[in-house]
Amino acid sequence: MKNTRGVVIGTAAIVCYRNLLRGAIHCSSSSWPPKTRSRRALLKFSWPKNFVLFDNIQQAFAARDYLMVIAFINSVILTVVSVAALVILSAMVAYVWQRRGGRPGQSSTSSSWPA
Repeated sequence: MKNTRGVVIGTAAIVCYRNLLRGAIHCSSSSWPPKTRSRRALLKFSWPKNFVLFDNIQQAFAARDYLMVIAFINSVILTVVSVAALVILSAMVAYVWQRRGGRPGQSSTSSSWPA
């Protein structure tokens, strides 16, 4: 074979990927605590017995002295200022384009604006 090295590397990659995929499927199909065969066969979907979403959110915010809240506020301020600047700049450019004759980027002889 002319490309033995490539065939060996490709085969090894396929084997590794297959094993990785098999492990991911096994991990996603198992739950804790493990269900019995009869319980798995029921195929029932139901709400969880106790919701811990709000407890998890509170713990995430309280971790590291409410640093996540400060980072969120900083992100909101940066986003609002950036969008406002973009809107104002776009409105200014659109005003000039609308008032000028001709196409944007081309000078017009009938326009009173300098090229």
